[in-house]
Amino acid sequence: MAWPRHRDPPRLKGAIAMPQAVEFDKGYAELLLDRLDNGGPLVSRHPDGRWNHFDMLLVAGLCLFGASSHGSVFKQPDLGPDQQARNDGAFMDELHSTVAFLGSLFAAVLDDEYDSEWEPTMQAVVTGFPAKIQVVSGKRP
Repeated sequence: MAWPRHRDPPRLKGAIAMPQAVEFDKGYAELLLDRLDNGGPLVSRHPDGRWNHFDMLLVAGLCLFGASSHGSVFKQPDLGPDQQARNDGAFMDELHSTVAFLGSLFAAVLDDEYDSEWEPTMQAVVTGFPAKIQVVSGKRP
C-alpha cells in the first residue's frame, strides 16, 4: 500500500477546508476502549484485517482521548474556570502538535529518511501550536 507523505502543513489564510467523513460504530468503540484500558491488540473490524481511513481515524480519536484524559493540566483545583479552560485548550493544541510531529516521524520511517536524522530511539519535548520541538536525545549530528 502506498502511503502519502504527511508533513504538518502551515495554516494559510484562505486555505480550502478539507472536511473528513467519519464512520462511528459504538460496538467497535467499546472494544477499542476496553483494549486501551485493559490491554490487548487494537484490531481492525474488517475480516481481512486491513485498516481503512475510517478505522485509522477512529483509532486516532481513541488515542487522542486516552492521551487527553490523562493530561497534567486536567482538574487543577487551584485554577479558576477561565484559566482552566485556557490551559485545557493549550493542552489540546500541544497534543495535536505532538501527534503531527509523531506522524512526521512515521512518514520518515516509511520513506527511509528517519535514519539520516535520528537514532533508533529519540526523545523530544513538543510545545506550542505550531509545534516547537526540543530534542532531548537521539538527534544525529
